[in-house]
Amino acid sequence: MRYIVSISGGAGSTLAAHRTVKAHGLDSVDLVFADTNTEHPDLYRLLDHMDKILKPVICLSDGRDIWDVFDDAGIIRTPTGACKASVELKHKQIARWVKDNASPETHMIVSGLEYTEPERRERFSKRWGPFQVWHPLADPPYLSDCQIIAEAEKLGYPKQALYERRYPHNNCGGGCILAGLGQWHALWLEDRERFNYHKERERQFNAKHRKGRRPFTVLRDQSAKPTIVDGEIVLKRTVTPMTLERFEERILSNDIDLQDFRSACGCMLGEQTSFFDLLERAA
Repeated sequence: MRYIVSISGGAGSTLAAHRTVKAHGLDSVDLVFADTNTEHPDLYRLLDHMDKILKPVICLSDGRDIWDVFDDAGIIRTPTGACKASVELKHKQIARWVKDNASPETHMIVSGLEYTEPERRERFSKRWGPFQVWHPLADPPYLSDCQIIAEAEKLGYPKQALYERRYPHNNCGGGCILAGLGQWHALWLEDRERFNYHKERERQFNAKHRKGRRPFTVLRDQSAKPTIVDGEIVLKRTVTPMTLERFEERILSNDIDLQDFRSACGCMLGEQTSFFDLLERAA
């Protein structure tokens, strides 16, 4: 049996790779990374270190970054609410590689999901059928998120800026389109160049695809606004698109309520269709 570890650049998949190698030997493991070309430089340094201490990582890329995907598709999110770029650059690329290089009889898929995520593990396993799936971090010794990060650093992996900033995931350089206002505010504070890139690409996207129509935006304003109902003024919560440009204006004018952003992002699990069904759709 061979073991395919889907490397995300996160501490979970990094440690899962090491547990897989320890349990089954280096020669029986394939390390596969699907690149969004939007990652933080620290993530690529992590992959370089993995190349040196384990084995070369198989890197999959079609050359596009997330905004190139959005621009090609004319949408940012799928009808189910998943990130369109994650579907194209992560899900489909890994599924295509597995389809071309593996079979359920000889290969097992390995994830970095840990023991506190039973629902996510179940969804992940279901979507990889008919392949068997193993979740090494769901087995003893059980580790917290902080312990997983610490273990990765003990193995010599470089510290990841996003973890140092207490972001929940090491994906897309912190510019996850499924993240909320709080995380995008942190990105504005801590990585203005990256924020400005997303702001400009969002502006270009809407100028091209949504001119004169309701924009497609990364963020949404869900604040409660005064509304007259039966002659009474009440606060009614509405959901309206908010461009990153408008978001920045509201930050500068201190006109926005920002919450703690340390919550899970569903990038790799938002699309519930199986990986192989996604390939059939694209064919």
